[in-house]
Amino acid sequence: MLLVFEVCTGERKSTNYIKSVAENLHADVVPKHWIKYIIPDQTSAPDWLQDFTKRVEQLQHLAESTDHGRSGIWFGGLLAPEAFLIATQ
Repeated sequence: MLLVFEVCTGERKSTNYIKSVAENLHADVVPKHWIKYIIPDQTSAPDWLQDFTKRVEQLQHLAESTDHGRSGIWFGGLLAPEAFLIATQ
């Protein structure tokens, strides 16, 4: 996303990779190489970015926390939530 911004502001030259990311974002589609965990097919790029941001914020909170997650963990926000759910069934 930063690469696309830099192209738009003239700080970087465009490449085929950046063009494909920009086209996907313009169409509200999550670029395939961004998807590292299972998401519904109808998930839009803004929804995915918001979800990903919340996951990163949780990891930062857990890394800085001294209570090792005792104050609460969003299990769906872990890196492989489907694996956790399967393991606990």
